[in-house]
Amino acid sequence: LPSTGPSLAHFSRVSFRFEQITRTHLRRKNRRFEKKLISCEQLKDTRIDYLRGNLLSTNGPRARYQSSVAMLNNILYVFGGYVDSLTALNDSWYFSPKKETWDRVVCSKTPQAKGGAVMVADVKRERLILFGGKLSQLPQSALAAFRTDVGLYPNELSVLNLGEKKKDWHNIRLPNTSEGRTQAAGCILPKLDIFIIDGGSFDERTPIDPDQTLVLDIKNASPTSWRWAKIILEGDIPPFPRSIHAIVPISDDSMIFTSNVVRDFKHCKVTLIVDNQSSRRSFKFTFTKIVTDHLTHMPAYMRGTSYIYSMSTEMLIWLSPVKLSEEQPQKSGLAIHRLKFIENESFAFENFPRGENLKLNNSPLPCILGSTLHQLNSGFLVFGGARKFFHLSAEIKILLFQRSTLLLQTFGPIYRA
Repeated sequence: LPSTGPSLAHFSRVSFRFEQITRTHLRRKNRRFEKKLISCEQLKDTRIDYLRGNLLSTNGPRARYQSSVAMLNNILYVFGGYVDSLTALNDSWYFSPKKETWDRVVCSKTPQAKGGAVMVADVKRERLILFGGKLSQLPQSALAAFRTDVGLYPNELSVLNLGEKKKDWHNIRLPNTSEGRTQAAGCILPKLDIFIIDGGSFDERTPIDPDQTLVLDIKNASPTSWRWAKIILEGDIPPFPRSIHAIVPISDDSMIFTSNVVRDFKHCKVTLIVDNQSSRRSFKFTFTKIVTDHLTHMPAYMRGTSYIYSMSTEMLIWLSPVKLSEEQPQKSGLAIHRLKFIENESFAFENFPRGENLKLNNSPLPCILGSTLHQLNSGFLVFGGARKFFHLSAEIKILLFQRSTLLLQTFGPIYRA
């Protein structure tokens, strides 16, 4: 270089200073971004992703696990879920088995991005109800400030009215709302107008106490008039532990409770109690053990098993994350059993004479880490989960019955983490 020009040392100092300024700017920008996310009461219709900035798929939901799913008027609705431990979603989608298409539910207001929440369909009033769940695990730089806000397990109660022209999620604040929870089970008994939330956990390791069943009285049309009802437990002890399990309605006033570890099935009869003075409603839950000792094709691995019940045929269909003769969640098995009343108010499952262990053409369904099973007129619908751990799926599997044979149809992408 000429003697009058800049030296090599000068270039090095300028380059080093430029790198310092750039790093400082990026750190400040990231801190502002994290503070903005933490201070938001209602995130817009997007997802939190601290690892990468990929956009959601335009032709269907991104692969996920522990999403919240409900079936309403033969349409499958999906909310949220996780991509990984740092990435939660708050998008809403619906799938039409008739049209075989995915569509986005565009909302200007949404619940917080989370997974493991309970979502049920209120068929009578055409709306979805969402409770609890767990937010994504934030980076260490934002974790301390985030815990002082709402914590990782919000007791958020949200309602989406599908009958309205403008579809928005509305957060409902009710007095005496219990602590939030994740991986709980839920259902609605339409005749009694109650939303039941059962089990779950606060930290994904310690299940909630056996008596931690919540009942939300949704008899009033306005969600702001809903109230948490008192319940009385009688009879047998409810199954325990109950997390990533199921409660399955089998009549207008009874359900089947399952456990996630032991092969423990309990029948639960719900009785309405009305206070004559205050007219407030409370409910009595009477549990009875269901006999299962004689069954074949019982899954050894109960965690994450999905169930549906046909009231007309008294048949319980369950999809286990394992092949029914094995113990590790690497394959899947679909079994059918019939529920029968014995005597003295006791029940038993009996082996279905044919097709009790339905073969799936050696093609395991993605039912680990939170899949869902629903019934269609011609078969069953399975959504979400994973074939193996960290092998996530956003597939729709429709199992069609034709002459005792199961045909599989697939809609949606697979994502390998």
